Amino acid sequence: MEYVNCNLCGCSHSSLLFTSRDYISREDFNVVYCNNCGLAYTNPRPSIQEIERFYGRHYYGKDNARFKGIFELLVRLFRKQRTHRLLNLKKSGRILDIGCGRGQMLYEFKKRGWQTFGTELTESKAQAAREEFGLDVLTVPLEACGFEDNFFDVVTLWHVLEHLPYPRETLREINRVLKKDGFLVVAVPHFDSWEARIFKGKWFHLDVPRHYYHFSLQTLTQMLAITGFKVKSQHHFSIEYNPYGLMQSLLNQVSGQSNFLYNLLSADSDRSLSQSKSILLMNLLLVPPLAVSSLPLSYLAALFQTGGTIELLAGKQNG
Repeated sequence: MEYVNCNLCGCSHSSLLFTSRDYISREDFNVVYCNNCGLAYTNPRPSIQEIERFYGRHYYGKDNARFKGIFELLVRLFRKQRTHRLLNLKKSGRILDIGCGRGQMLYEFKKRGWQTFGTELTESKAQAAREEFGLDVLTVPLEACGFEDNFFDVVTLWHVLEHLPYPRETLREINRVLKKDGFLVVAVPHFDSWEARIFKGKWFHLDVPRHYYHFSLQTLTQMLAITGFKVKSQHHFSIEYNPYGLMQSLLNQVSGQSNFLYNLLSADSDRSLSQSKSILLMNLLLVPPLAVSSLPLSYLAALFQTGGTIELLAGKQNG
């Protein structure tokens, strides 16, 4: 484990907020906040060399499929929805998807004539994207990719920035490779949401230690500003993330078993099926009413800018 300073302001003084248990490794991790700027982060945290063991096959799923059956189909539909939204802003060009996963969104862009580039943490994910979709995917940090200045029309970070060990440095590099009239899309869990405040260490989107940083709207906006970006628009509701995130957080709180339903729905679910039958029954009984209520509740939270996620569209400050 390594102790780090705040990546936003560089301050070395922080205070403990709470401790959360990783649902994969069952190890406990501290979530702290910077005494100077308020950025929350995991400290101490696994080093870059250690972090891979906290992902593993349970995180990525079986045969590069994250979920079972219809739920995997829903993931593909959500990726198509992202593509259509971005195409309303730009019709053609070059796109870089940092943390592109299996490359489903990039493939949608490729089919429409875009030049597509991706980065991914693991070679297995990158290879799956290359083999299935013929994509150009690198497995090195963005800073080591060597892209030219002003190269990309669009750069996306869909729930990736919180995973990066040095997000400020990555954002500076994105600013360098982004065209003057290009745009950046950043989506992260919202640490200042009412879900995060209520559920704390049992909040589904906390996901320590894989999430090194825990952004609020204020700290994310500050980090974008100091790396040369200006926010053009913001969204606080995601049909892909918010309703399920709320439902799973409630189940975590009530059942005392972190992410039981999530594990059950994943392509690699042997661990969940071997758990207590009482916990399984509790989840099955609670899912219908929570599924019905989580959608309107999460949408209501988003109206007050306290939804479980933040999505920002940003451009260069000199653009």
